[in-house]
Amino acid sequence: LSSAGRIIWQKGKTGQTKGNADTDNFNSPTGIVVDEAAREAFISDGYRNQRIAVIDADTGAFKRMWGPYGDAPRDLPRNQLNGGTSGKHEPAGLKTFGDSVHCIEMSRDGLVYVCDRGNNRIHVYKKDGTFVKEGSVAPKTGAMGSVFDIAFSSDAQQRFLYVADGANHHVHILRREDLAV
Repeated sequence: LSSAGRIIWQKGKTGQTKGNADTDNFNSPTGIVVDEAAREAFISDGYRNQRIAVIDADTGAFKRMWGPYGDAPRDLPRNQLNGGTSGKHEPAGLKTFGDSVHCIEMSRDGLVYVCDRGNNRIHVYKKDGTFVKEGSVAPKTGAMGSVFDIAFSSDAQQRFLYVADGANHHVHILRREDLAV
């Protein structure tokens, strides 16, 4: 939007998605973070798709995408994913994102943090989609999962990560270095 509230450009059209490989549309995205220096927008496209998509922040041109562990995203029905509508929490489901890729944030050192709510975990990536690490938060949480949103501590190193857990009604504090509670 312009400063006057006019649409400058739009990426995607409602109801037009062709799945996780679609470079023109999203399907119920849950979050966005902009890397001002690189002029890139990172989008957690996570209720019906299970991916992270990156677009040019100035033009909306598609740049890249990834699924869990930096792999290519796969199209799976929501009822086959851990958490949410399926109610499942199976070990095999940990190889995919859960029912909802629920948030995305970027730390000052350029790492991308993703809330994999249905699997009760946080994934960390480099900006190119390279997987760095993961951490679990309240791993026995059923149904909706535990990782709803994240925020970083205000110190220069952002040593801590605050995790909003809407299912268990907690805020968990994790060391960012190792994602330990």
